[in-house]
Amino acid sequence: MDVDVRGLNPILDVTGLGGDDSKKKGIYFDTMENCNGPWDATCVLPRLSAIEVASAVEFERQDREIKDLKIEITELRHKMEVQEQLNVKRELEIVGVPEQLNENLTHVVMIASKKIGVDLQMTDLDEVRRVGTKNPKNTTNRTVSRPIVVKFLSKIKRDDVLSAYKGRRKLTSEDLVPGSSSSVYINERLTAQNRQLFREARTRAKMQNFQYCWTRNGTVFIRKAANTNGFKHPAIPIRSQKDIEDHLGQVCTPAECVLQEDFPRESVPAILPN
Repeated sequence: MDVDVRGLNPILDVTGLGGDDSKKKGIYFDTMENCNGPWDATCVLPRLSAIEVASAVEFERQDREIKDLKIEITELRHKMEVQEQLNVKRELEIVGVPEQLNENLTHVVMIASKKIGVDLQMTDLDEVRRVGTKNPKNTTNRTVSRPIVVKFLSKIKRDDVLSAYKGRRKLTSEDLVPGSSSSVYINERLTAQNRQLFREARTRAKMQNFQYCWTRNGTVFIRKAANTNGFKHPAIPIRSQKDIEDHLGQVCTPAECVLQEDFPRESVPAILPN
């Protein structure tokens, strides 16, 4: 067996490969027992092979470790997202109310509650404010009003307002402030990630002819159609983009997911299942 080993170092360093160096050295020296010197061609290749095996084992261990760390990071991110959604469980958004100088947002909220038939008191409110960039523009370069965020002292009262709105589902800016009339929507507050998930889910739901897409307690749901003749279409929770792909096909592109400014947070279509 003719092997040119003139460029090889007879003392092969197996340290720094990770794992138990003593075991790898043991593998190395075992191959030296029957050798006639460090450059014996019958021994060089087995020595190299032993080191390659040890390296492959170490690389495999590191690969498993990386995969485990990725799973752990995903789980931690999910826990953080769940906690962030819980932090806004007493909040809702009112979208479509034109901004005015020296506006009294608390007064706007009180009027809106009366319009939908809820007996709301000042003591039920913790905070009322607008959120987002001031004077934002939509895709047609029109200025749109920032949403109003209402934080309640009780989630029960927040849910009462949402339920009353869903029962009526007709509210206009003319009901609340002077000026031209436009549709006003009331939605539960979502985190940025859940808002994006809802946006993508309803866009894809419409493309796949799903009749319903809505949120409840921070979770997005879809349903193919209304329950008829004893047949029940299940409400399918959407908690990740993988869920969208599994139930609705490929996730939409940013262009497909652009919301129309007149319907910034409504379901597709603008009705919820019973």
